[in-house]
Amino acid sequence: MANTDIILQKLVNTHTGVKVERWVGNNVENAEAFKPHRHDHYTCLLLEKGKIDIMLDFQPVTVKPRMLFISYPGQVHQVISSLGGAGWYVSFDSRLIDEPIRSTLDESVTEVLAVLLSQTEDAWFKKSIALMLQLEDLNKGADHNRIVTHALLKAFVYEAMIIYRKTQNHLAERRGQRQFVVAKDFKKLLRNHYKTLKKPADYADQLNISVNYLNACVKAVTANSVSELIHREVIAESQRLLFYTDLDIKEIALGLGFEDQKYFSRLFKKVVGVGPAVFRNKQLSIE
Repeated sequence: MANTDIILQKLVNTHTGVKVERWVGNNVENAEAFKPHRHDHYTCLLLEKGKIDIMLDFQPVTVKPRMLFISYPGQVHQVISSLGGAGWYVSFDSRLIDEPIRSTLDESVTEVLAVLLSQTEDAWFKKSIALMLQLEDLNKGADHNRIVTHALLKAFVYEAMIIYRKTQNHLAERRGQRQFVVAKDFKKLLRNHYKTLKKPADYADQLNISVNYLNACVKAVTANSVSELIHREVIAESQRLLFYTDLDIKEIALGLGFEDQKYFSRLFKKVVGVGPAVFRNKQLSIE
């Protein structure tokens, strides 16, 4: 049977919607972390030592101690190596976090969400994880366990977002508050509508601003033009589909809103450097 879907890992075997697991070297409880996959939930990774190299939507990311790494539902990721990496990962259903927190995550101007922690902050998160683990051992299956676990998770996520917002505020101060807000709003729209909205003017209309102003704000914050980010978003999804599915190029182009396959192929080559067929063959030969 043809593979037409990227592997989706679901959050299972938990009555709370929260799962805390240990990571020790390559002996991770979930061995599929070393295979390309998507989650239907959020995952936070916190190391106490070593490092882990991850490929996140074809971008290399290195996770080290005192760094809280957060992956979104839907992102394609794969652990490439774990050099002495030891720590924990916390997986949780997106429905367990409030809308303001989800909005903060969705509006991130970066594709990789990694929060750098102070020594005190790092110790706090480790204690929070330890409490969640202890609670699971003490009250397995109990109704009140769910309530307390959700409370601990909310504290964990809220603290992460408080720290993240501090870094975002520092960035906003350097780049300009209004420009930063516009860039965040644009990125949120882009993540949700890249298949249907393909032109800078489409996003400017949604934000009720001019194309020139939108482009100026986005470029000031991200160093990329609006067109570049639109192209990058849609081509990133096409890369996932080329690598992780057996859909042909025409099917991928149509699924991403391109009726003209030749235009899609030209755009792909412009962004990636090679055409979609060459990219697929090259990636499969490496694999």
